[in-house]
Amino acid sequence: MEKDGTKIKKANLKKEYFLLAAGLAFFFNPTVNIIDVLPDAIGAILIYFGLERFGYIDDKFENAKKLSFYMIWLYIVKHVLSLAVFENTSNTLPFTFFSSVLEIIILTAFFGLFYSGFEYTLMRRGNGESAKSVANVKTYTVFFVFAKNILAFAPETLELFRQKEQFNFDADASYRFPISSLKNYVILACVSLCLILGVIYLIRTFAFLNKVRKDEAYNENLTAEFTEILEHKRGKLVRRKMNLSCFCFGCAALFSADAVFEGKDFLPGIVSAIALALSFAAISEYSKTTVKQKVSCLLITVFSALDTAFLCYLEPLYTRVFSAEEISDIDGAEFIKSGFGAAVSIIGEITLAVLMIIGIVIWIKKCKKITDDDLGTSYGRSPFWVLAFFSASAAVKAVRTAMNVCIVHMAFTDEGITKYLSLRSMMTPQSSGEYIAQNPGVAFFESLDGMYSVIGVAGLVLAAVAAINMWALKSRVNGEV
Repeated sequence: MEKDGTKIKKANLKKEYFLLAAGLAFFFNPTVNIIDVLPDAIGAILIYFGLERFGYIDDKFENAKKLSFYMIWLYIVKHVLSLAVFENTSNTLPFTFFSSVLEIIILTAFFGLFYSGFEYTLMRRGNGESAKSVANVKTYTVFFVFAKNILAFAPETLELFRQKEQFNFDADASYRFPISSLKNYVILACVSLCLILGVIYLIRTFAFLNKVRKDEAYNENLTAEFTEILEHKRGKLVRRKMNLSCFCFGCAALFSADAVFEGKDFLPGIVSAIALALSFAAISEYSKTTVKQKVSCLLITVFSALDTAFLCYLEPLYTRVFSAEEISDIDGAEFIKSGFGAAVSIIGEITLAVLMIIGIVIWIKKCKKITDDDLGTSYGRSPFWVLAFFSASAAVKAVRTAMNVCIVHMAFTDEGITKYLSLRSMMTPQSSGEYIAQNPGVAFFESLDGMYSVIGVAGLVLAAVAAINMWALKSRVNGEV
């Protein structure tokens, strides 16, 4: 069957079951202090896409999908806050308490809707056997949610005893064993127990999804229903997919900025790459996936991951350069010290910016084609402004990181700058000005550092404006403008 030049295929649920299984797997691992090995935000994203078609069939699935959308932001905020307290994990009691309570509330609500959706649809469209297994997996999953968060919070309660501990230096003082010293052992015990419960959670969850996947009557009925929806409600579905794609693209624009504070990157570039890939995935049903798109998304993701890891190495070096008394005391700078390492870093940043701009252009073209063919929407100048500001944000981030590389490299290789940094804290404003005036290299170094801060603000503004224009473009998709 053909409609508007696009072939409507029979719905296939294999991808949905895979996405749901992969997304739910991200919740099994324990949280140690505030460190989450498998980011739950990624799991929430996979679940959101896995529930996309199920949401067309039943309101419970649709509400679970909406809740998974809020979960994405909950876990992103949790990750950002965890960066702020990462270096002082002995003072995470309030953070752990509130995050655990919030997770229990939202995950209990989500799994209640998620499994109620399966229970209702399986009873109406399944063979009758699969519906019986819902109650057991739902009960254990809710129990695991409570247990996981309680076990994450329990070790932090030992910090309450640390405040009451007092040392007695009298000669006849009796030995007192500080309870807070048991924290590491309690963490180990809680993590071990949570891992055991998590493995059981995975086994039960995968067994249930596999049983549903093998329910032929259920899947045949859903497939027929999905296919009918795809044929007769194409305009509505295209609009929904475009809204989702625009949202992901706006997130990609926002995270394209360089937001570093005290050596921590609060807008990691890998999130921008993932959001960009998701914006393509959202409209994949209505747009042919080209080799250029696949290669671009793959390279953007790889380079963004390398860039995020590189900034985790570079930004702390930059902070230490301006805080250490002696540059020679700073370890781990061998890669940036070498001219080869600095050159490779700068070339990598330029390459990432070029790839990002290529990805932006491809998405804009696909977006315009889909809406012209299926929705008949006129965009005006919105795509141009999104392209301009998003591309500018990606370019500014590359320039700023390249400047950071130059600053750190010069601090370690230029003797005049090295000497200036070691004396900087003891200089008066007058003596500092005289030293800079007498040393052109130091003057260039200071100018570069000043521009580095200004460009950082400019990048944040460009990313914010790109996201705002993306919202305007989304409004045009919905016919609101």
